Amino acid sequence: MNTVFDCHLHVEGGIESYDLNLSGGNIIFNSIDSHKQHAAKYEGFYHTLIFDFKHNPEYIQHCIDRNTIHALKIHTRLQKIPFTEYDEMIRSLKMFDNTVPVIYDAFYSHGNLDYQPSLKGLLKLLDAFPERRFIIAHSGGYNILKYFFHLRGYKNVGYDLSFSLQYLSDSSCYLDLIKLIKFTDKHRIFYGSDFPSASPSLQYTILNDICKLVSISDSDKEGFFRTNWINFIEGR
Repeated sequence: MNTVFDCHLHVEGGIESYDLNLSGGNIIFNSIDSHKQHAAKYEGFYHTLIFDFKHNPEYIQHCIDRNTIHALKIHTRLQKIPFTEYDEMIRSLKMFDNTVPVIYDAFYSHGNLDYQPSLKGLLKLLDAFPERRFIIAHSGGYNILKYFFHLRGYKNVGYDLSFSLQYLSDSSCYLDLIKLIKFTDKHRIFYGSDFPSASPSLQYTILNDICKLVSISDSDKEGFFRTNWINFIEGR
């Protein structure tokens, strides 16, 4: 069975049904309560905590000081953050050291358009924090080509392929996904599943098929599936 580092997984229901061998992973905690309840059970994994800048900056700083989280996540749909609040978010993010990376959820779905991810807002973040590393969770979803073109000049941006691999595989966006993987710096592409919302093995198969299609080298594949995310998040 194949071994992977999964840069985007959730553990509230456990990971016993994960259908690949894990060499390690990054656990996304979309609430502080979830982090308090589950984090201690998953020592040895990387932990990413929701950036609850309006209510709990003290807890975030507490975790950063103790090295119990390794990245912050912005999820505008879940947090109900409209574009008009990006300036406030930027001011709050300046409280935290630039060495703490940010994972920006860029998957578009559900009905309320006010809180969808914002490429314009993300560009504001990137311009405000040129030294901070950013990871685009889901790589932009159905807007993947826009993210690819508008973010090409930002070398501090990496792409998490979680969920979008399987979600876009039977859509017109599949070619956009291939373009992203083919033309982006190979060390900035990361395998992820979004487990349990997506199948790790299906995500693996689709990415492996793309690698064959565009003749990705074995060393670059090793990076995609096992080492790139760790090196990027650690600033190597």
